[in-house]
Amino acid sequence: MPPSDRRSPRKTALLWSIVAGVVALVCVVVFVRWQTRSRWPQGDDATGKEMRALSGKQEPAPSGLDALELVKVVLVPYRFPLEFDGLYVPRDAKQPSDTMLMFGKVTNGLVSNICLPVGADLPGTKFKVDSFEYKEVTGADGKKKDVSEVTVINKETGERIVLTRQRKITGKSYAIFHCKWVQPGGQPTPDFTTQLDHTFTLPPKHDTTYKVIAIEPYKVMIEVPDGTRKTLAVPSAP
Repeated sequence: MPPSDRRSPRKTALLWSIVAGVVALVCVVVFVRWQTRSRWPQGDDATGKEMRALSGKQEPAPSGLDALELVKVVLVPYRFPLEFDGLYVPRDAKQPSDTMLMFGKVTNGLVSNICLPVGADLPGTKFKVDSFEYKEVTGADGKKKDVSEVTVINKETGERIVLTRQRKITGKSYAIFHCKWVQPGGQPTPDFTTQLDHTFTLPPKHDTTYKVIAIEPYKVMIEVPDGTRKTLAVPSAP
């Protein structure tokens, strides 16, 4: 063998070590890139939820009715003796304040009507007329429906009951709710109760008022100020 082709064993070993190191480095780079592409979705596959999960960010906490759960419904038998039938305008009325509120009462199968102004006592009860609010909603047929409300107050206890036009009050039923919204770094919102025809607010926006307009054994209907309604059901309902 010519002298120029001769290499020492030490140089040959060093050359092979360099080649092996380069090959190992290439393999590591290829593996890391493959792992990154497989774990981090690309293009249309990179949904907001996946990106937040991989980056360590939390999903936005639900709020409003989306954060509300119905825990339990408690039905309490009760019947208010009077029903609000609407407005009565006397023939000699000269101004809006002369308008009366008409109530219906059933006695021994006979229906009798009485007309009272705001502030008057309700005969045969411990209640008096506290306020009146004219309200209407649009039905499924597109027609307007009068759902005006009269609030009466117990003169002894201060209890308030809302009478909706031509709707009987047959119970003081109430619902127990759980709000899933939690102030970051704060304490969970305690469960709360709300009676039929009563209102409530939810954190963090206490300027929005919700109202329980219907209660059934395992579900309730809630109305928001714009008239939108949502039904909540007990998760464990049969």
